[in-house]
Amino acid sequence: SAVQDGRLVTVSAADGTQARLRVTGDTVFEGITNRTEVRPGMKVSAVYEVPGGIVATLGYDTLELTVTQ
Repeated sequence: SAVQDGRLVTVSAADGTQARLRVTGDTVFEGITNRTEVRPGMKVSAVYEVPGGIVATLGYDTLELTVTQ
């Protein structure tokens, strides 16, 4: 499921782990037009970059976000 907070989308996996994804103008969306349409509880899948050697406290750069609602 997902929750939108400005440029960040927090997603929760089935096992309960969470990831903060940074959504930009370069993010490719499917199922919605842009990040403002993300609502709590939506089912999403995402392709994002995990930087090596650092902790991404500001979230991971999201390349693709697909909403299956």
